[in-house]
Amino acid sequence: MYKKIKINNIYKNLSIENAINKMEIAEKKILLVVSKGNKFIGTVTDGDFRRFFLMKNKNPKLSISSIANKQASILKNSELEKKDKIKNIFLSKEVNYIPVLNKKNIPVGILDRDDYFGFETKNNLPIIIMAGGFGKRLGTITKKIPKPAIQINGIPMINKLIHNLSKDNFKNFIISLFFKGALIKNAVKKNFMSNNINYFTENKPLGTAGSIFKIIKKFKLSGPVMIINSDIMTNINFQDVFDFYKKNKSDHLVCVKEIKTSVPYGVCKIKNKKLVKIEEKIEISNYINAGIYIFDTSQLKKIKVKNKIDMDNLLDKLISKKNKILTFPINEFWIDLGTPSNIDKAKIIDALTI
Repeated sequence: MYKKIKINNIYKNLSIENAINKMEIAEKKILLVVSKGNKFIGTVTDGDFRRFFLMKNKNPKLSISSIANKQASILKNSELEKKDKIKNIFLSKEVNYIPVLNKKNIPVGILDRDDYFGFETKNNLPIIIMAGGFGKRLGTITKKIPKPAIQINGIPMINKLIHNLSKDNFKNFIISLFFKGALIKNAVKKNFMSNNINYFTENKPLGTAGSIFKIIKKFKLSGPVMIINSDIMTNINFQDVFDFYKKNKSDHLVCVKEIKTSVPYGVCKIKNKKLVKIEEKIEISNYINAGIYIFDTSQLKKIKVKNKIDMDNLLDKLISKKNKILTFPINEFWIDLGTPSNIDKAKIIDALTI
């Protein structure tokens, strides 16, 4: 049965920046672009927004219709009983939602892939959770408790991560441990009685990426593998990340988050020692590494690593080998849990979203 969700309908002249705000509060991550008479024009998904953010000369003031997919797959409400056709659209088009239109071409609802497949499509992609760090930025907090076991409103941060991944249909987890690893393992086992969670313990620190190579060898992994830092909190749909990777046929993928920094002074533009322009309180935008990756293990196996290697060095090696590395911009909530102030922020946001 389709969902009647009016909040997903947006007028074609709405700006992209305002449409993003509407997407954030929508339960179904798809927007249906309509005309003044509510006639269906096209769809906008997370993927469309991500492609927009990767454009060099992006203008968020443009109308949402400028990035809408006007060739989106749709279904008429007279076809709702044709379950084989519906399943075929989901599988062949690799979409999560299908707009339902009436005879007048007006959207009346949305079909959700999960209602037709659910956990039949449970994903066996290996997920390696990096949980071996010392957590030095947290100071005295991590002297007794390892960072992944620190609680966010009563639940260890690593357990929140595993829960979100499980919710998105992932089931195959390997946790990389070192510092106070036994405490982390106990925290996980108290909440997850799963045979699908394995552990790897470093004998000595291997850097922020070294254990990945040991894990690939020990567990005989092949194909793609997702790597996630245990000290992040996000409401991103991890299945969307994997779908984006598969659809774009890249060697690897790195999730990135746009961070804007305000300069509280007048910024001087200088040419040939002459002041040509002054801009007040400008905002500088940069993309940072968000700690979520997908790697092709066949390409990693070509990299020579003795033991210790950090993630930035690994990415540099892959770039030098001419590997194709795609970026996936995170528009959803994301926070690094590496500082006391960010942990406090995460507790507030987590409490508000329960």
